[in-house]
Amino acid sequence: MSVLALIVSGLLASQDPSPTTQASPPAKSAEIQLHGRFVPLAARKTASYELVQGHIIFKAVVAGRDVWALLDTGAERSLIDTALATSAGLHIGDPEGRLRTSTGSFIPKRRVSDVRIAVADQLEIQSPAVAGMDMTALSKAVGRKVEFVLGAEFLSLTALKLDPAKRTLDLYPSGALRPPNGFPALPLKGGYRIEILVDNKPVLVDLDLGAAGALTLEPEAWARVGPANARVVTGQTRGADGQGRAADFGVLPLVVLGDNRFTNVRTKIMSWSDKDTEGAIGMELLDQLFLVLDARAGKMWLAPRRGPPPSP
Repeated sequence: MSVLALIVSGLLASQDPSPTTQASPPAKSAEIQLHGRFVPLAARKTASYELVQGHIIFKAVVAGRDVWALLDTGAERSLIDTALATSAGLHIGDPEGRLRTSTGSFIPKRRVSDVRIAVADQLEIQSPAVAGMDMTALSKAVGRKVEFVLGAEFLSLTALKLDPAKRTLDLYPSGALRPPNGFPALPLKGGYRIEILVDNKPVLVDLDLGAAGALTLEPEAWARVGPANARVVTGQTRGADGQGRAADFGVLPLVVLGDNRFTNVRTKIMSWSDKDTEGAIGMELLDQLFLVLDARAGKMWLAPRRGPPPSP
């Protein structure tokens, strides 16, 4: 039996004695209390997703509207398109600060009150507020009309299972998924952060399912772990505001995540938005892995993907 088959057959879903969950999101957003209700295990169904321009896009119901949503563990707060919020009659507050994108730009945001989000046959969430922004530029960059971003404060309620060979995602209550006895787990180091090895040197990065690229490293981290005399070229990167910016790129001969080895990894070298890490690992690498992420439990299980992803 393959490693992936062992994980799939060995994952155990608990009977979930408490399908309704109340959770506080990460400390920076502690003022928002979330209420989630998971569909009973016997009635739940797997959801499909597409990988569009390196982003996980799936169907959700937000404020009673069927929308395309983007899954993003790198987003501290979930986001709703202000045009959707207006058309749904939701209350939109005055501007309250700005959202910092991964490229260092800032986007104005507003507080949108009393938002209900559902992933069909899996999970419903009622939130007193989410952050609202104009997603026109984001939709243009992704190539799909995105009207919601499911971020870390909602995902922290869940154990997330991604099968890239089938392009399916499942959201279970945290703690409900367990691998077979003895199967190694990797520790998540506070939220969605993981340690990788570059040239046998540890590097703490964000596990960013919202990042399309392979790897981003701070210039200081690149200087510490990058190959001596490595060739670095200048190219373009694009943020959620749709604006292109210059960034340096290099190639790392080997990046190791658990038992998985990635060779000739194209790496973006630029300042990263999370100052507690040295960069981020994105979907260009993570799409090669079957993943189970449980941030509240502080664990991650993964295995190489078996078979190609389905055709679009």
